[in-house]
Amino acid sequence: MQKKLFILILFLAFATYAQENNSIISKQTDVIPVQAISVTIGGSFVTTGTYQASPSERVDQFITRIFNQARNVILGSASGGGQLANANADRYAKRNIVIKRKDGETIIADLLKFHLTGDFKYNPWLKNEDVIIIPEMDNSANGVSIEGAINLPLRFQFVEGDKLTDALLFARGINPAYNNVITAEISRLDNTGNKEEIIKVGISDDFPLKRGDRIRVLSDENNKRDYRVLVLGEVKAPGYIFITKEKSTIRDVIEKSGGFLENASLENSELLRGTSQQQILRMNFMKSQFENNGGYSYSTISSVNLETLMLSRMSDIAVEDSSAFVMDNLIKNYYSTGVVDFTKINDKSSSEGNFIVKDGDVVVIPAKENLVYIFGQVMHPGYITYAEGEDYHYYVKAAGGKGDAATGDVKIIKAKTKAWYDADDKVTIEKGDIIYLPKTIYHRWDYYLAKIGSVFSILGTVITIIYLAVK
Repeated sequence: MQKKLFILILFLAFATYAQENNSIISKQTDVIPVQAISVTIGGSFVTTGTYQASPSERVDQFITRIFNQARNVILGSASGGGQLANANADRYAKRNIVIKRKDGETIIADLLKFHLTGDFKYNPWLKNEDVIIIPEMDNSANGVSIEGAINLPLRFQFVEGDKLTDALLFARGINPAYNNVITAEISRLDNTGNKEEIIKVGISDDFPLKRGDRIRVLSDENNKRDYRVLVLGEVKAPGYIFITKEKSTIRDVIEKSGGFLENASLENSELLRGTSQQQILRMNFMKSQFENNGGYSYSTISSVNLETLMLSRMSDIAVEDSSAFVMDNLIKNYYSTGVVDFTKINDKSSSEGNFIVKDGDVVVIPAKENLVYIFGQVMHPGYITYAEGEDYHYYVKAAGGKGDAATGDVKIIKAKTKAWYDADDKVTIEKGDIIYLPKTIYHRWDYYLAKIGSVFSILGTVITIIYLAVK
């Protein structure tokens, strides 16, 4: 019994040793092949020289292994950070790789085609004393571009003999989202870059390409896009609302956003459209704030400069015509909005709700302001709670009364239109309105002297003309 147990233990020990020995050999084979061959790599590569390889390695395996070894060395060196920028797997050519053999044979490897087709004819076995030459990577002058109804628009390394079918392979084929894809347009420039030849060919044609060709795969337009409008403010479900290309109305958008909240100020709501550079910047800022913060504060929409322009636009303050034009033009560029009266959107008999929205529009529904703002020559300028039915005297008193320099020419500025009105009993003050008390302008004595001089000068000229006419 003991003899049998001893033999069993001895057998298990040999089996364990053999397994560990095979594991060690296997690990060593990954680093240094048991039957090593010598392969040289040169050309435009992160490292060049002669290395050990295995006869069971193909070109792609060998190049990848040598590249990874070189990358690890660079990462471990003191200056690795700067060199690593050039040690990128996409920075060496994958096509037209020349393999020169000891017997004089020359073959070409195309690793880009191998990766896409799995055909090993583009990725041959290595042999002892092979020399692999990596060509220079220069897709800018030695490349072909392809775009249009394809899965991956790109510019790829050109190799003599490339055809349209190769370009479609590298572009991952025709995008199934497009219909009726049967034609490609090839733009071909001469060496000066100024003369263009347009060649239209069939997709199924094996049309030969030339270096520098630019291919556009044509199709019927695919209008299945991510059309949407951003709705901000006082609606039940603010955010991006999906729309059609050119059929969705503002009423549709408001309904999809859940409708207006009770606190929505429809009189001050607006639809923004990118009709100028300034307007686009403003809309992009709103979208960025919403996407990054999950919301948007309407109070930050108007800048101080914009508010100043808006308040001054329709005033009766005497200004030069050129200044008034500049002011109106700035407002037009910055604050142009869709002409929509939001108070009538839910009225089925009104055409306002049928206003067609466009992709990228922004709809802003501010909250009602239960405030009136008073500023200028009052003791305590600022917001005052709205009191229904009260005239401007109430708000002036609530603000501490007039200052000593105030004129009697009080102005009411309407919240929606920013139009100016003389303050009297006929003008009803509403929520969001602004009351302005101008300041009496005091001038030095020489100002009045100059005015008097101008008057006497004019009178003198008139008298002289009359005298000469009578004489």
